[in-house]
Amino acid sequence: MWLSSGDTVTLGCIATDFTPSPVKFSWKLDSNTLENFTQYPSILKGDKYYGVSQVRVSRQDWDARKTFQCVVSHQGEDKKSGVTKPDVLYRSPNLTTSFSLDEEQASFHCFAKDFAPRNHEISWQKVGSDKTSLPDQTSVFSERGNDTNGDKLYSAASLLTVNPSELTAGATFTCVFKGKGVNNTEVLEMANATYKEESSGVQAEFPNETVCYKEESEAEEDHMANTAVTFIFLFIMTLLFTVGTTMSKVRLVCILNGYFPKNLSVEWQQNKQQLTRIQPTERHLQSVEGGEKTYSLTSEIEPNMEEWTRGSNFTCKFIHKESKDEKTTSICHIFGFNPPSIHVEIPSFKTVMTDSDVKATCFIHNVDAELLWSCSFSSSGDIRRSLSDLQKESNEFKLHCDLSQLSSQQLYVTLQSDGTDISEKQFVDLPEAPDLHTVSVSFSVDRSSCKSDQSFSCKVHQGFSRQTFESKAINVCVDPSVEVLQVSSKESGEQKLLCSGSGFNPQINWFFNSHPKSSSSTDVSMDPNGRVTVISRLDVLQTEWKTGKTFTCEVFDRFLEKSDKKDISLCSVFGFNPPSIHVEIPSFKTVMMTNSDVKATCFIHNVDAELLWLMDEKKPSTDRVNIFSNKTTVISELTVPSSSWKNLKLLKCKVQHHCFTAEKTVEVSGPAASAPQVNIRRSLSDLQKESNDFKLHCDLSQLSSQQLYVTLQSNGTDISEKQFVDLPEAPGLHTVSVSFSVPRKYWKSDQSFSCKVHQGFSRLSFESKAINVCVDPSVEVLQSKSSSSTDVSMDPNGRVTVISRLDVLPTEWKTGKTFTCEVFDRFLNKRITKDISIKSVFNPPTVRIVEPTAAEVSMSDTLTLTCLVSGYFPSTITVHWKENRQKLSSTRYINGPSFKNPDSSSYSMSSRLNVSQMNDKKSTYTCVVRHESSKTPFESSIKDVFASVIHSEPSAVLLQGSNELVCLVFGFSPASINITWIRDGNTELWNYNNSHPYRGPDGKFSIQSFLHLSPVDSLPGVNLTCRVTHGNTTLSVNVSRTDEVEHCHFFDDILHADMSQDTVMQAWGVAIFFLLLFFISVIFSAVITTFKTK
Repeated sequence: MWLSSGDTVTLGCIATDFTPSPVKFSWKLDSNTLENFTQYPSILKGDKYYGVSQVRVSRQDWDARKTFQCVVSHQGEDKKSGVTKPDVLYRSPNLTTSFSLDEEQASFHCFAKDFAPRNHEISWQKVGSDKTSLPDQTSVFSERGNDTNGDKLYSAASLLTVNPSELTAGATFTCVFKGKGVNNTEVLEMANATYKEESSGVQAEFPNETVCYKEESEAEEDHMANTAVTFIFLFIMTLLFTVGTTMSKVRLVCILNGYFPKNLSVEWQQNKQQLTRIQPTERHLQSVEGGEKTYSLTSEIEPNMEEWTRGSNFTCKFIHKESKDEKTTSICHIFGFNPPSIHVEIPSFKTVMTDSDVKATCFIHNVDAELLWSCSFSSSGDIRRSLSDLQKESNEFKLHCDLSQLSSQQLYVTLQSDGTDISEKQFVDLPEAPDLHTVSVSFSVDRSSCKSDQSFSCKVHQGFSRQTFESKAINVCVDPSVEVLQVSSKESGEQKLLCSGSGFNPQINWFFNSHPKSSSSTDVSMDPNGRVTVISRLDVLQTEWKTGKTFTCEVFDRFLEKSDKKDISLCSVFGFNPPSIHVEIPSFKTVMMTNSDVKATCFIHNVDAELLWLMDEKKPSTDRVNIFSNKTTVISELTVPSSSWKNLKLLKCKVQHHCFTAEKTVEVSGPAASAPQVNIRRSLSDLQKESNDFKLHCDLSQLSSQQLYVTLQSNGTDISEKQFVDLPEAPGLHTVSVSFSVPRKYWKSDQSFSCKVHQGFSRLSFESKAINVCVDPSVEVLQSKSSSSTDVSMDPNGRVTVISRLDVLPTEWKTGKTFTCEVFDRFLNKRITKDISIKSVFNPPTVRIVEPTAAEVSMSDTLTLTCLVSGYFPSTITVHWKENRQKLSSTRYINGPSFKNPDSSSYSMSSRLNVSQMNDKKSTYTCVVRHESSKTPFESSIKDVFASVIHSEPSAVLLQGSNELVCLVFGFSPASINITWIRDGNTELWNYNNSHPYRGPDGKFSIQSFLHLSPVDSLPGVNLTCRVTHGNTTLSVNVSRTDEVEHCHFFDDILHADMSQDTVMQAWGVAIFFLLLFFISVIFSAVITTFKTK
């Protein structure tokens, strides 16, 4: 479906008959996904759902007949439907005009031919007048037919009449046609007619040609050759309907066109006789085209309608110089190829079967014609018995042959049994009359011929021909049969029993304990096969019936001397079909909403029985049961506390009677409920409604229980009333959606909402995930090239995101002006703003040169230095390299393109510089980056990149830590090195670990080795050595425990941290400092010792 409005067109998509309710709509135009659409919540209709989605599209795309596709996703399955603007034929009309003038009026004709579509408007305008249209105009519309492609084309005509006295020389009238043309554009087609004085005539102007009409003067020169006459005969009939009367007018128009000279006579005839009582209306016209003249004449009459409908012939006859011709028309000519419709109404079947005479009606419209009837019948014969014959005591019975539609006067009839004649021929004398005849013939059948295997029929012989007609065969001598029924009665005093006996001639007798009983009524009927049915009714007191006594119905056929009987009692009626037990229990809502007692009711109709209750197979106390009865029903009420009812599993109502025992069980707790799917959501469509609250929807699916209620919770506490859901009793799973309005006091950012479902009376409940929708508004402002305007979306947590675009001129943006985006939440009455300008959107780049690994340096004479530039915005950036502060040629390095980081709006790129060891002079290489976020460039440098492959001997120093010794080795290259620990020169130690070699800015490496001191290593006099092997160089550094300054620890556990770029310099400084302290302490000790010894 589609709806047009202004510059947009609204398209609709409907999905029907699906379950469960979750469904997703999407719209596409070609391969592009449309975002500006609305999806309404699914609506339950019966046990199925249907959903609706609407999308607004531009009229330009719609008029271009582009295909829009609606995609419906449900349960992992997609269904699609496309819609395109229907084909509409647009065609401009062929517009022509004509003019005629007589003494009373001037007539302007406008003809619009072969246009589409049919919507149009024709108006007249007088040139130079303020009036846009003129009165006294008549328009006629018609559907012309189809063009070569099968499309419908239309034609229209308009007539404008003007009083000649109002016409002045030079007056011009314009016929204006307004319609639709190709591509649905407005079409204006116009044709003008200019009136001049009588001596000059009237001129009609057309867009493409000019034709003039004028009256012929008396002194016309006869210098032209004769011109042939074009003869056109028009029949125009207009039906005017008035209240209670149908009036018709017929206009016959004879048009003669294109003749010369003017002298021409026209005569009208009716049935070959000159028509003198009707004066024709004639109009003479002259046509001038180029230098030639031709004439035209129209002659018009209105015939008498009575004579027209009777079929009179009307002839238009003309004589022009030596040529003459005529044309004739009549109502017979009009209806010759299209006869009027004939309507026939026949009596209904019920009328024929109930009335003696019936009527059929034939009628025809607008034609005075004679209607004739023709009827045909066929002979038929039936065999039957007569119910009145049963009342006669006889040893024989009669069969009657009813014959109808008889056309022959000579016939005889015989009665047959199983196809053989069993009677004499009965001749029938029919009167001599042209009509068909009906007669009945009777035959007597002896008792001995009445057997159950015998069938009877009538056979008719007409005239001397061998043609015969037979009736259907009937079997009437059947054995009697009986049926006895109990009839439900609203009367409390009596129980009605019906006995139906069928057979040849059955009679019914009632017995109670072998004693006859009189029936209340007896009806006798006979079916078309001649079998008799007797129905007898016996009224029995309810007190007598409820005792279970037996009543007997006997059917006896005295003609066949056969009988049959059947017994009936209360016990026989309920023996195989106990009466229905009705149990009504309180609704789930009633039990859950009350803290007092609830009631269950059990009742049974038309049986005086005892009702017993069982609650989980236990009898309730008698004070909880109330039993009462009315005329036809026994009722028992059970009162149960609501708390006990919630724990009840099975409730049973048991009926005890001396004829039967029956019970009905109700499963109160219901079957075990499976876990449903519970989801909580907001609806985007709710935002469009002006309201002071908002709604949350609980979507429940996979429901197996019919008894449940739902509550809305905030932070785990119910904040709504219980909403009870009535589900249909069906074997499948159910889906339902429940809506809640959230009170204003819970509109807080620390409140989370969830749905809780309680199924049945069990304490088992199911909850949805919690969502927090009342969050404070937040805003982010970005510079973007997106083409969208304002988009609104909602995430699964019910939080709404609005994206709005503001277009700013580049000249205005580059001036640094600040633009502010304000987000306002009218529900929470909170607002937040954020500014953006050209300065605020800049992100400066981070520049880092990736140092080559030792393996890379040692394996190749050419290194690739990579400069990583990251985290900058916008993407415009320049990168070049310098060697010893001199800019390198762009042929030395390769810059990669900028690429957007997937997790942010910033960009990154890289630049690679190849360096040869042969040409390297321990240079410093610098990566220089320029970006519009800063006026100064961003730089990163690396020097002496091949230093790590030039052999340098290591230096080592031994440092004291907490319970450990640290051997610091530095200033060596390449990185390969071996460090071992030795105690007292010969014992290799293993309780140490080495760090990884670290490359310094100068290309040299440093490493640390940590020795854990055992108790033996801490003894006085123990000598510990750190042995360093690098290439062909071996370096040893040792320490003796006698040299240790007690309780003086120069390093602590911080030595385990990785060394920074300044590790070597710091280590040297610390080592020199502690060495100075050590020498000062030794000198001080020596001085003190010398002083004391003196």
